[in-house]
Amino acid sequence: MSAETIEKLKELKGLLDAEVLTKEEFEEQKKEILAAGPKEGSKPVPMGEAEMVSVAEPIAIQQGQLQPSSGPPGESQYERERREREERREYQDRQDRIERQERQERQERQERQERQERADRDERMQMERMQGERAMIANIQGLHTGSRKNLTPVEWLQGAWTKPGDGCCIPARAFVLTPMGENTFRFDGPAGTNTTNHIYTGTYTRNGEESSTFKGNSLGKTVKELTVVDENTLNGHFAPEGGMAVTCTITKNAPTNHKGVPANSAPHVQVMVGRGARVAPAPPRATRRGR
Repeated sequence: MSAETIEKLKELKGLLDAEVLTKEEFEEQKKEILAAGPKEGSKPVPMGEAEMVSVAEPIAIQQGQLQPSSGPPGESQYERERREREERREYQDRQDRIERQERQERQERQERQERQERADRDERMQMERMQGERAMIANIQGLHTGSRKNLTPVEWLQGAWTKPGDGCCIPARAFVLTPMGENTFRFDGPAGTNTTNHIYTGTYTRNGEESSTFKGNSLGKTVKELTVVDENTLNGHFAPEGGMAVTCTITKNAPTNHKGVPANSAPHVQVMVGRGARVAPAPPRATRRGR
């Protein structure tokens, strides 16, 4: 048996060990190689080596000794090295594609996470801004409502009122207050009273939406003002043109208690203020009658 035949048998055995060929295919090709015989000029090999190859084949298969593939039969060393380089290149290309895909997936996950975080942050900022605006509106509304709540409604003022005198020279004067809406009322003296009541009487309108002071209609530079202290008390300021200014307190004849607070029905004393005069806790003895 020639060295060429033995080499072919070894390559065929390598294909069998690499499970490229089945046992039947191996036996068939083996018979063909042995039947072909040695080529001219080939060196014969002692019979013992050929028998060793033939006998060693089943033993290697039984023991599961797999030898690395040496490539197809008749493959030269150059072709084998080229094939191995191509396999390594293909393997490296597959690894590169896998790494690129994983890197791209990681980048996409990171971008999705960043977009979600930005969306959540924008939503939180928008909610905080809306809450701040609602709180500001509620605060403004609360201030407005609270200030309006502190105002005494005009309808609570309805009834008979009296401007007390000083028990000496200034007589008491009676009035009737009639509401004419949320911010207006009529302040009149009873029929048959002194005509000087016209200084106090008239239509009074609230001096501003949040004000407790009502201004009366008047001619010229005459000033008429009534400030609501509570539903049972009015502070008046009257300054007739060319006359003496009068500051007084007017009280309701039959005190009411709409707020549930005990009404103060204590009598109030009128104080007259003249040019250059000073307001005192107790009024001095008047020298002229108040109007």
